[in-house]
Amino acid sequence: MENHHFDDFDFTINDDRESVRDLLNMKFKQRCKRMKRRGEQYIYKEQSKYASDILSAFKNNIHLSTFVAPVQWGKTGVIISLIHKCCTDETLFINPNNVLVITGMSDNEWKQQTKKRLIKEFRPAVNHLHGILNMNFDEDFRDALIIIDECQIANQDKQSIRKMFLRNNLNNLDYLREKNIRIVQTSATPDNVLVDCLEYDNTEHYTAIVNLNLNDPTRSYKFFTDIDETRLKETMDLTYQPNVDKLFEDILSFNKPRWHIIRIPSTKKDADNETINNLELTAKKKNCDIKYHMMHNKIDDEIDPEQLLSERPESNKHTIILVKNKWRASKSYPDKYIGVVHDRFTQNKPEFATEVQSLAGRMVGHGKLQSKNPPIIYCQLRCIHEYINLFNNNFDYEKTKEWKKSKKPSYMNKMLDA
Repeated sequence: MENHHFDDFDFTINDDRESVRDLLNMKFKQRCKRMKRRGEQYIYKEQSKYASDILSAFKNNIHLSTFVAPVQWGKTGVIISLIHKCCTDETLFINPNNVLVITGMSDNEWKQQTKKRLIKEFRPAVNHLHGILNMNFDEDFRDALIIIDECQIANQDKQSIRKMFLRNNLNNLDYLREKNIRIVQTSATPDNVLVDCLEYDNTEHYTAIVNLNLNDPTRSYKFFTDIDETRLKETMDLTYQPNVDKLFEDILSFNKPRWHIIRIPSTKKDADNETINNLELTAKKKNCDIKYHMMHNKIDDEIDPEQLLSERPESNKHTIILVKNKWRASKSYPDKYIGVVHDRFTQNKPEFATEVQSLAGRMVGHGKLQSKNPPIIYCQLRCIHEYINLFNNNFDYEKTKEWKKSKKPSYMNKMLDA
């Protein structure tokens, strides 16, 4: 957890603070230049704008903030921009040693991807579940920025984030003010966290929700509403062979080899094995390759998934990736060479946030759906349709009754400390 990149600076001395600001500005500008040379952009104008809005709220003595954006809109860019703005601002002091980017997910891929996007001086700040289980701050911990990514995960009473808050007195708003600790939580599906934040008045909490004009055909961000209805289908029970045959018809409808991602259900082992067996036998019959991305299996030991999926399969065959307990919230990957994605089938009550953040959610975003033959997406359609309604209602859960969320209080609930 500790960051030692700034150990040579004394932050009680103004000259040292200025030197750190200069250093961070230089490193930030250099990262922007490097990505521009590759034809990419580090931070987009809209991301910088929302980061500035949150910084302005901080300067108005706000210590708690929630940032909500649709799936794959670019929350990480806002996080990066906010860290940079806070640590280089001349009026609001945030100690760069005390910047933390945490999540309740136990997910090494999230950790690696987030670190990769930050400049190296802030990479020690990134911690997932295992990093926060024993996270304890010293008494002199202050002037801090704590960002909770995917705040819908492990957020209830008796769960990891709440326990960490209690250990470090972060549930005490007066303590946050005394120590100049700022907390930002982000998610595409904030659910009970956002509901609990409504208990705070405007002098205590600031909410920023991305305003997206879905009627603007020129926008680079593609939402679920941009997917042709013929390419958005209901998930199927793949223990039933005729459904597997139907799935492979879609897989083979792509003339050139692509990657096809199928999530294996993690409920009954017999169903898991039967699904895998059906897919393996059919893939062999149809001359398709199979790879596995599970707890103890990686698609490739050397190449990260984002890079691998950016090119056609080397085998020059349609390649099915069987996924289990991987690639949920936050992961980003290109869709140009993805053919079919099929999320897990379940007869249980749908978990709306989980479904939206899963494979279907990876298929939207900036620059997505550009191919003449975009991906075919199998998912729980009800969840997707209600997420569209939720977004159109500006995340007003009272107006979106059919969106099913947790009714349990989150770590932000004031009544937990009453």
